[in-house]
Amino acid sequence: MLKEWFRGARGRGTRVDGPGGKLERYLSDGDACALLRLVLENPGITAGQLDGRAGMGHDTVAAWLKKLADDGLIVTECEAGQAGFHIAAGAKAAVVERLPLNYQCPGLRRE
Repeated sequence: MLKEWFRGARGRGTRVDGPGGKLERYLSDGDACALLRLVLENPGITAGQLDGRAGMGHDTVAAWLKKLADDGLIVTECEAGQAGFHIAAGAKAAVVERLPLNYQCPGLRRE
């Protein structure tokens, strides 16, 4: 079902970086930013896995994934009948460069 929503998003020439680019809008939203980070850190992650890890409801995750795919930031690849999500090749450099670096190594956390 989900893979149908994302069909055709590949290869779109969407501007993802720079002022007014799609990426800037998504990075300013906590939910979209969290999903982009999860997809970047876990290439091939499925929608079900994203539901569990993102701490959002299925409908919220599905809506964000559709928007991100429609704007050319993520793509899906089907393996063994499951759709896995990846950062689109044309957007990867911009996502890596602009994604907020707020991850802290668990070993360095102060309690």
